[in-house]
Amino acid sequence: MPRILRHGLMRPVTDLVVKKVLDDAARWMAMGLDVPVAVNLFAPLLRDLQLREAVSSVLRERDLPARILTIEITEDLVFDEVGRATGVLQQLRDDGVRIAIDDFGSGYSALS
Repeated sequence: MPRILRHGLMRPVTDLVVKKVLDDAARWMAMGLDVPVAVNLFAPLLRDLQLREAVSSVLRERDLPARILTIEITEDLVFDEVGRATGVLQQLRDDGVRIAIDDFGSGYSALS
């Protein structure tokens, strides 16, 4: 991961992962299996205004409903980056993509 970050490759790697995950979902859908999939996103990418179009485009190309995809964000993003990421998250949600908080309870919002 550090090398990916150091060389500015997080977005291309994320695009590749999203395509691969949605390729699998499309293959399963063609077999009659409606299997939801999830992708963890690196928090700073949620400030990328082109992220919505990139995700929507991959869903369209594979003829998949947006509800099949869940974007997972870590709970620290909710507290640290929410102001900058809210717009992109809301757009994805408006498109039908699900949003989930990953690692809930391991940091800011521990329930203990």
